[in-house]
Amino acid sequence: MSKLASTLSDISQFVTFTVNNESFGVLIQIVEEIIILPEKVTPVPRAPTYFSGMINLRGEIISVIDLRQRFQLPPVEPTNMTRILVVSITGIKVGMIVDAVIRVFPIAKKEVRLPPAILNHSESKYIFGSVQQGETVLLLLDTDELIPPEELHFQQQLQEEQDSGENTTTTTREMIPHEQERILIGFKLGEEHFSLDITHVEEIIELPKITPVPEMNNLIDGIFYQRDQALPILRLGRRFHMPQAEFTEDTTVLIVREQDLSLGFIVDQITEVFHILPDDMLALPANISGASAEQFEGIVKVNFSEAETTVVMALNLQNILTEEEQEHLLTLQEELNELEDHALGEESTSETISLLKFRVNDEIFALRVLEINEITTMQKMVAVPKAPRFVNGVINLRGDIITIIGMAKLFDSDVAPITEKSRIIVAQVGEKKVGFQVDQIIGIDHFSYDLFEAPSGILKGQYNLFIEGIGREPDKDEVIILIDTHETLTQSEMYDGEWTPPLLEAPTEE
Repeated sequence: MSKLASTLSDISQFVTFTVNNESFGVLIQIVEEIIILPEKVTPVPRAPTYFSGMINLRGEIISVIDLRQRFQLPPVEPTNMTRILVVSITGIKVGMIVDAVIRVFPIAKKEVRLPPAILNHSESKYIFGSVQQGETVLLLLDTDELIPPEELHFQQQLQEEQDSGENTTTTTREMIPHEQERILIGFKLGEEHFSLDITHVEEIIELPKITPVPEMNNLIDGIFYQRDQALPILRLGRRFHMPQAEFTEDTTVLIVREQDLSLGFIVDQITEVFHILPDDMLALPANISGASAEQFEGIVKVNFSEAETTVVMALNLQNILTEEEQEHLLTLQEELNELEDHALGEESTSETISLLKFRVNDEIFALRVLEINEITTMQKMVAVPKAPRFVNGVINLRGDIITIIGMAKLFDSDVAPITEKSRIIVAQVGEKKVGFQVDQIIGIDHFSYDLFEAPSGILKGQYNLFIEGIGREPDKDEVIILIDTHETLTQSEMYDGEWTPPLLEAPTEE
């Protein structure tokens, strides 16, 4: 495990984001801000190609890098989800352009594993660990490895010029010990801005499916399940007697913890992650007093842009619910989780296999993770004369000549056009490597092997050559076809223009 991974605390908070449909995470301690991509990014002559340029963030000059270019991925037009994460790289503020920021996610140190061997080379050197997160693998980014020291030199010069100028506010902040800083999660209820200390926020998720609890509807909106645990959920605005807006794609849930109680707060929109110093927390206005004042810690003035200063109400989590309400919710949560634990204890267990899921023409297929060497973007292929129709060509992958099999052609399916999601999965079959061209990678997941059955005779015979088993995901209608890589390569090498009759017969059941 890397040096950075060994320094993690038992539970660390990560800001997660996507680049090219892959999930990444960075330690929240190094995230200074999350901002919308500004209209103007000023190019810097002779800068590395992955440097997009410079931005002026409230008087501070910050270099911006494009993670797509850093990972040697195809460029795309920015969307309304595109964000810049302002992070500290070896003490210098740098903005990273990402496709979308997803949420803040708590990760236990014991869950961090080595980076997957299937990573392509352009990404692997920046990743210090990985974590299984639902159906996808979260790659943990070591930002200090993103920019070599010599390429960061010009940004250091700019920072030194700024510090020696008239603006000394950043120097004053740097003189204060880092441990006195606090990290706040900012969000909106209606048009008002609020915040919570990150130490109380366990996770930030999309709005889940909510199950009402009729006898408690005066207190909460219902319950939802997160990783097999039942959690109460309520609209935070309701506690402050604010008008309730309709749920939108921006509606988010903060999973917070107060002593033994975990619950979800529904908020209208996450706005910022920002750092404050002790003196930044100001007293409440005189017109807020009594029970209302106890729900707030104070106010913070935040400059979301050069021309806008916003008042953010900092919540006191301990006083949002009364002690009696907390006891009611804790009792409800304990009773529901006891029922869930009992149900889980009755489930049967079997061998668990790790599978990489991918799509070919809207069908879901899978390969065993242990058989995969890496996943790479589409490469320049060289056609092979008189090769079978399902062989798309060969590629030179760092000195290895690898045959690429088009999975759609192998299954006599329509061939979808190549897109930015198209990938080549390089698998190891004995001493040989073979590449499978697929339409899209879905992610890595773990399944009970009992879910898969041998293909039946109703399937087209040719399919049966390549299939180890067919299964259905629990609680989903999706069928997964598990590919037998050894048999696929063996039969492909034997192919002489048609599949011989014995091979077309479906396996018989014993």
